[in-house]
Amino acid sequence: MHLGELAKATFVRRINRFAALVCLKNEFILVHIPNSARMGELLISDTTCYLSPAQSNQRKTKYTLTLVEYTPLSSTKKPYLVCVDSHMANKVFWEAWKEGKIAALQKYQHAKREVAIERSRIDFAFFNDLETCFVEIKSVNLVTDKMAMFPDAPTSRGVRHIRDLISATSNGNAGMIVFIVLRSDANDFKPNIRQDPSFYQEIINAQNAGIRILCYSCTVTKKNLRLSQEIPVQI
Repeated sequence: MHLGELAKATFVRRINRFAALVCLKNEFILVHIPNSARMGELLISDTTCYLSPAQSNQRKTKYTLTLVEYTPLSSTKKPYLVCVDSHMANKVFWEAWKEGKIAALQKYQHAKREVAIERSRIDFAFFNDLETCFVEIKSVNLVTDKMAMFPDAPTSRGVRHIRDLISATSNGNAGMIVFIVLRSDANDFKPNIRQDPSFYQEIINAQNAGIRILCYSCTVTKKNLRLSQEIPVQI
């Protein structure tokens, strides 16, 4: 997935969940953060970041925070890029499915996006002449010692989505929860029980209901973001 032309800037501080102050060409400006996660280990003062131009002239901020350079603590390795735009998880997954790279969904020829079920809107519905598979995508930024985890803060919205997905599969439909790690350094994934025990329990409930739990890592460059490989899920 091509990211377009990005502007290099320096991260200064986070203002609130969806806004940050950065320094671009010696000017301090506000930018949009398309991600409500805490990302405390990523959004650090003086970190190099990359911005996407806003797609609308009606928006208050002219740029969106898209990538940040991350250097692991106590590491001599060079910084690498992490995508912090949570919307990219759906986009990169959609692109990978269209290219036939999602083995678990190869039998489905058709798809719809943003499908209303129960009290939620599930990200995708894949279907063929025989069945439908509802798929919920979760964007992951937190990785510790090669272990990706979600969420990095309590998410009542995420809990509701999983409950509604379980309900939608109770009449014979298939279901899938896919965690997309928007960085390349994860070897495994597990739900973050410490941050949100309720979400962890809903993942257990989903697995017991026959819903598949998958996770993929990504390759991130200044030009492109693409699904890299499926990684093991530990529950």
